[in-house]
Parts: sequence; structure tokens; C-alpha cells
Amino acid sequence: MKRWLRGSATVLVLTVLAACQTAPIKPTVWQAGSRDALNFVASGRLAVKQNEKGSYANFDWDSNGRMQQLSVNTPLGNTVGELCQDGTGVVATASNGEVYQATTASELSERLMGFAIPVESLDLWAHGYYAENTPHTVDEQGRLLQAGWKIERQTDGEGHPRLLVLDNQQLSIRLAFNDYQTGASEADTTFCQRK
Repeated sequence: MKRWLRGSATVLVLTVLAACQTAPIKPTVWQAGSRDALNFVASGRLAVKQNEKGSYANFDWDSNGRMQQLSVNTPLGNTVGELCQDGTGVVATASNGEVYQATTASELSERLMGFAIPVESLDLWAHGYYAENTPHTVDEQGRLLQAGWKIERQTDGEGHPRLLVLDNQQLSIRLAFNDYQTGASEADTTFCQRK
């Protein structure tokens, strides 16, 4: 009898674990939204796959709706670079302190890190919004198709970003959020520092 109970308990635990792993993920209902209300601080892991080669890093992301800063760090904690976007453009600071400016964050991220991260819309996509000034569609799997990217996201129980996956013909980018807090941005300015 004890052997049967132990065996039944094992089967029950395995069944519950399997059910948890295969629970369907509710697709995102993409909507128009404004970044003005996106006040958050987040951190996590960033994985980029390009031409079958992968790169991994950590990120720290701070946004007060008018300005956002995205720092990319090595797994050991060294800063690779920082992108800052505001209403007038984008500034990138490399690990050696050199500062670059451009009108698009994608261009700067490619110069700084070797791949173009679509920072212009990243904060919107992470929160289930599409960029209103760019044509978009939603496919049958609930993925947003915009600006040449296929975007899907997962959220936690409170609706905060947990995973953001971006794919285009050259790159696959995954942002896995370890920590996310709303209304926690410490950025007290609306403009990036420029030289």
C-alpha cells in the first residue's frame, strides 16, 4: 500500500508539473497607447541571436514616460553601453565614455553593441502597445507585426512584462524580466545629457 501511495504521489506531482508547463499563455491584445504613462524600472537578461551566433547580457531599464535609459551590461556586471532616448533623439554612451548621438536608437545600438535594438518602440511593445505612427498588423497567433519585427510578449500575474521576444530576418532578441516596478523611475529629468 505504501509503495502504491508513493507511486501515485509521484505520478500526481509529475502530472501537476506537466500541466503547469503546458498551461496556455493568454495572447496579448495589442492596443494603442502612450508612453507618457510608462513610469517603470526594470532589470533582466537580454539574449540576441544573429546568424546563428548568440550574445547574452543583462539590462537595466528606467523610464519616466518622457525619457528612458537602457543600460546593457556583461554577465559580470561591466557596462557595455547605455542608450538614452528623449523627445529630441537618442544619446549613447560607450563603456569607454565616448558619446554618440543620432535620431534613432536602432542606429546607435548597432554602433555601440553590434546589433540594432528597436529601442524607439521597445517600451511600448513591452507593455502591449503598438507604435501609433507605424503601420501594424496582428497575426493569427496574436503576435504584433510592426516595423519589420514579429513581437510577442508574456506577462506575470499582475500584467507586467515577463518576456518580450522580437524576431526579424536578421535578429532574434529576447528580454526576460527579473524585476519590474511601476511608478518607480528615479529619472528626474525629461532630457538625456548631451555634450
